[in-house]
Amino acid sequence: MLSVEQLKELMNAASRGFPSFKPVEVSIEANPEDLAPDWLRGAVKAGFTRISIGVQSLNKEVLRRLGRRHGAETACRGISMAAEAGFRDINVDLMIGIMERPPAEIQSEIRQLSVQAVTHMSIYMLELSPEDTRSSEANAASEYESAVSAAAEAGFARYEVSSFARPGHECRHNLTYWRNQEYLGIGLSAAGYLDAVDYRNTRRMSRYRRGILSGRPVRMRRRISGEQRKLITGLRLSEGVPISTASSRMTALGPLLEADILREARGRLAVSPDHMLMLNEILGRYVL
Repeated sequence: MLSVEQLKELMNAASRGFPSFKPVEVSIEANPEDLAPDWLRGAVKAGFTRISIGVQSLNKEVLRRLGRRHGAETACRGISMAAEAGFRDINVDLMIGIMERPPAEIQSEIRQLSVQAVTHMSIYMLELSPEDTRSSEANAASEYESAVSAAAEAGFARYEVSSFARPGHECRHNLTYWRNQEYLGIGLSAAGYLDAVDYRNTRRMSRYRRGILSGRPVRMRRRISGEQRKLITGLRLSEGVPISTASSRMTALGPLLEADILREARGRLAVSPDHMLMLNEILGRYVL
């Protein structure tokens, strides 16, 4: 975990490298057990405005299966400390589908977190392996729908398949990705999107360091069609994409519109709220 002094140096380096850039959101991630008041206040003073806390769950058994060291009390205390330190936005990461749990327990967990100083929730489903059963898939889907319902009741609107926010607290860097805007990936294994090319820096520290020192970062590049990328990113959003983005695919997408899996409204094309879990299947069959 970076020290406060290292966070300050990181922000100073960003200012030196991009002198005209005036950030409106600066986000940092941390685990609940690592949070301390002095560190949190130092991060805010250094210029960080948003913190994402890896809560994952308030269920002791789920946390054990994930190999996490904190408990529910530590997670809630971390959220409170972040608010007291002055963070403007506080996100909690949650994982569902780890083990079978009744919908009421998922909803209770969401409600318990919503009364904290949380402004954003990222709710991720465990990626199932090919060996997992249909019952596992059904359970994960049921948990997701329960989480969506509880989040909405608590005032968190789903704006992206895994992202829920109180009004005005949508994550700016999330929206940059899903609205197909450019972003710069700096650091080992970091990903970026520049000049219509997706890239990822090498995962090997020795190669990364040599590349930086020589002025030739080691990157893997991938270029896909502009239409494909806009659909892959934009259909994750509740707002969808401009209908013109899918103009060449509307005939193929017709059955999905007829079945209300996709919806067309006000010049935009979006996945219907009840079918968000079909997103990967839609993209795999009709976009990729």
